[in-house]
Amino acid sequence: VYGASKLAGEAAVAAAAPEALIVRTAWVYSARGANFLTTMLGLMTGEAEVRVVVDQIGAPTSAASLAAALWGLAQGNSAGIRHYSDAGVASWYDFAQAIGEEAFAAGVLVRPPRVVPITTKDRPTPATRPAFSLLDSSATWALLGRAAPHWRVALREVLAGMGEGR
Repeated sequence: VYGASKLAGEAAVAAAAPEALIVRTAWVYSARGANFLTTMLGLMTGEAEVRVVVDQIGAPTSAASLAAALWGLAQGNSAGIRHYSDAGVASWYDFAQAIGEEAFAAGVLVRPPRVVPITTKDRPTPATRPAFSLLDSSATWALLGRAAPHWRVALREVLAGMGEGR
C-alpha cells in the first residue's frame, strides 16, 4: 500500500507538471527526528543488546547528503524521476552495527552495544518490507558530477556532529 500510494503520487505530479523533478530515496536518517539512527541510539543507550534484521538490504542515506543532492539537481534544472541514496550497500543489521561502533568512537555512546542479527520473520511488522531496496543512483550521481559519499562516511560525519554537541 505504501509503495503503491507513493507511485500514484509520482504519477499525479508527473501528469500535472511534466517538468517536475521527482527524487526517490530510501533509508534516510539524521541526528534529529524519528528515524533509524535516533531509534538505535536510544535503544543502545538503554539496552544491553539490540536485535536488528539482517535480511533486508539497502543503502542508508544521510539527510544532509540528500539535501545537497537535491540542491544540486535543482540548480541543474533537472526533471523527471531520479534515484538518490548514499553509496554502498548494507543490511539494517550492518547499519545498526556501524551506528554502535561509530557512536562509541565519537563519544555519543559510553559503551559499545551488542547488536544481534535476526531475520525479518523474527520481527513481524504490519507492513511488508522488501528484502532488497537498493536504488541505482548512478545516473543521478552522473548528473551531479560526483558520486554520493559512502553511507559509513556520511554516518561518521553525522555522529561526529552529535559528539561535538555533548
